[in-house]
Amino acid sequence: MNIKSEKKKILKTIYPPITSYPTHANILSTALINDESIIWFYDYYIQLFAGKDLSENCYVDFFAPIAWKCCPWIHYQRINREFIENKWSSICEFLVDSIDSGYYAFLYLNQFYISDFPWAYQSKNFMHDTYVFGYDAQEEVFYTADFYKHKYGHAKVNFTEMEKAFSTTNLSNINDFLQGIVLVAPVKYEKYNFNIKRTISFINDFLNSETGLKSYTDGYRHDVEQNSTEFCFGMDVYKLLEDFLTLLSCGNSCKDYRPFNVLVDHKTLMLMRIEYLGVNGYLKNWKNIYMKYEVIRKNTITLHNIILKIFVSGNMGKIENAINLIRQIAVDEKVALEMIIENSS
Repeated sequence: MNIKSEKKKILKTIYPPITSYPTHANILSTALINDESIIWFYDYYIQLFAGKDLSENCYVDFFAPIAWKCCPWIHYQRINREFIENKWSSICEFLVDSIDSGYYAFLYLNQFYISDFPWAYQSKNFMHDTYVFGYDAQEEVFYTADFYKHKYGHAKVNFTEMEKAFSTTNLSNINDFLQGIVLVAPVKYEKYNFNIKRTISFINDFLNSETGLKSYTDGYRHDVEQNSTEFCFGMDVYKLLEDFLTLLSCGNSCKDYRPFNVLVDHKTLMLMRIEYLGVNGYLKNWKNIYMKYEVIRKNTITLHNIILKIFVSGNMGKIENAINLIRQIAVDEKVALEMIIENSS
């Protein structure tokens, strides 16, 4: 393998405040190199959405513009995989060239070949999006970020693993939202004008379980726009989580803890947003609202822990407790969001 480069280069990353999905965590880890970029996430990361089909899993996520396309502190370009295969001798050479040029790479890999992905390594072909932010040519490893050992973090992937994981990636049976390899780099942005009216509009959408008719042209995922009836939004997500747990208790759905990670991330970001709004004069009575949201976040953490215990033990006796807690979180959040609307300026 002919790698002509500096011996070692690791691009800077910041541990992100939300880590439930790599699409958010990885881009945040780069965007937040510029501290002020968090304002964009305060502006847009408000709405939640969920897939109504609970037969195989329970998918809940932020309904926001695709960050690498829309965040003004990120420069991105997308390159076709076949183009890379034709122009570079190996994926490793391409990644080294990208990192040397200051670009982080976001790409799908077959985790069958990634040793730090223990539940798939040498046992299951599993395509997952991985972030590459550095390399050591002497050690022949890349520095990567992904959900290693069921938790977002960093790991080294050696050159041989990378070659095999890339060359055996089969994208035919997944929703390839990357549509190639995405390269991103942090950029300076002169001045971002936070839009309180937009924020309040998104909060109203959340309360009313609406999307505001956001489309792919606004930077949102095209599959959601094309199949909007297959998803629910905002407050309706809580009812869907109740339905999921009811099905789970009857053995009619799979164990999926990810939605509850998303809830914790959502409340964490809401607390950060409330403080920003208050300190910058957009929100009156913000400390009282902040305290109410602290209780909501604590309850989502408690809910998350109950779910994990249920999944580990297999004892469904606590399902009703979890459902009741979901209902309480929904009631409390409705009150807190209405307070934000009433006190915004």
